[in-house]
Amino acid sequence: MYKKTLYGFVMLFFFVSSWLGRYTPVQLDMSRPETMQAEIKGAVAQPGVYEIPWNASLQELVDAAGGLLPAADADSLNLGSQLQDRQVVMVREKSQSPDRKVSLSSASLEELTTLPGVGPAIAQRILDYRQENGFSVLEDLMNVKGIGEKTFEKLSPHLTL
Repeated sequence: MYKKTLYGFVMLFFFVSSWLGRYTPVQLDMSRPETMQAEIKGAVAQPGVYEIPWNASLQELVDAAGGLLPAADADSLNLGSQLQDRQVVMVREKSQSPDRKVSLSSASLEELTTLPGVGPAIAQRILDYRQENGFSVLEDLMNVKGIGEKTFEKLSPHLTL
């Protein structure tokens, strides 16, 4: 009888101690920095690398750089977008000559990024598509990921084959 009671207490002790151990709170102290760095280039008053609050918007970076120059193409920027640490932002200038068209068949990455709404990522996709398939008509541009009908309508006046 004594052994059964002792065995029962031991089992109860292990059960209670394992049950209590399961529900202890765990603290995860993952701290994030309060600031980050981002670089801004192009048509701003003071291009450079700036330390800005963590998860700052592009507007905050532009303000830190002294604002946009009058020649800046503000329509191509999303000032409300959230920046990431070490991000580089290029502020393009408005095209000086509206009659100048960009050739889909021969334009460089830099020339493609002068188009309204085309950043480096989409410009690279256009170059990749051109290398793989080529452009036989301007409408082939809508086959590039990220370019739909609305974007094509905005771009088509500035393009030529």
